[in-house]
Amino acid sequence: AQLSTSLKMVVTQRLLKTKDGQGRVGAFEVMKCTPPIQNLIREAKIHQIPSIMQTAVKDGMITMSKSLENLAAAGKIDANAGKES
Repeated sequence: AQLSTSLKMVVTQRLLKTKDGQGRVGAFEVMKCTPPIQNLIREAKIHQIPSIMQTAVKDGMITMSKSLENLAAAGKIDANAGKES
């Protein structure tokens, strides 16, 4: 319960090779600890967090898979880049 109230945000980053192989670009996952997220943490329903994140784009959240999808759609990474390792 204490974690759910003290945690404000979790950000994860993966650096991926750019499509042209000349550099790297960051893919990010952002989870803000909104009341629904706090409730899931408190109730140990961690597996439900990604579905909340997918619907909370307006709150600034993004899943890693959506971030990778956006980078691929923008032509910055190869479509399979995020599936490596």
